[in-house]
Amino acid sequence: MIRLPYPISANVYWKIVGGKGRGPARLIVSAEAQAYKRAAAVAVQLAGFDQDPSWPAPVGQAVEVCLQLHPKALKAKPQSKRSTGKAGQSAQSHGKATGSAPESLTASAVLIDLDNAIKVTLDALTASGLVWVDDRQVKRISAEYGSPCEGGGLTVWLGHIRQDDTSSICPVSPEFSEVGLS
Repeated sequence: MIRLPYPISANVYWKIVGGKGRGPARLIVSAEAQAYKRAAAVAVQLAGFDQDPSWPAPVGQAVEVCLQLHPKALKAKPQSKRSTGKAGQSAQSHGKATGSAPESLTASAVLIDLDNAIKVTLDALTASGLVWVDDRQVKRISAEYGSPCEGGGLTVWLGHIRQDDTSSICPVSPEFSEVGLS
């Protein structure tokens, strides 16, 4: 298992340079994408893939990837006692919490699409040089949203696929959804 930082969106992966009188326009990998690739390479090393003799997966070895994208968490403010303005009815009688509640994590409304996370993640893992030789080796992908965590994140499970094997290394929901980062 690898825990990666919250990925950038594929929508900001590429940057257009040139054009409009500055030579032909061309696409380059953005500074944000380069920084994410470096951070992912460090995470792959910390996960021990540079010490595992079965990785990188040799050319021709099929690989399965399971991704769980953890939204960035917002700290909820403790709710205070409120009244609805109606005589004798408290906010609690309308299903709202009263008094001071402990802080809890809620997911940010800003969340990248899973498909944008997949492309960026596969490119970053390829660039690490420690997971596989070419991302064409990825023959099975599973992705879902997980629980929010501070700063967001991405949990990645990897496995080799054998020719006659139809089982998956991906944790099965709801357990898959319960894995969180701290």
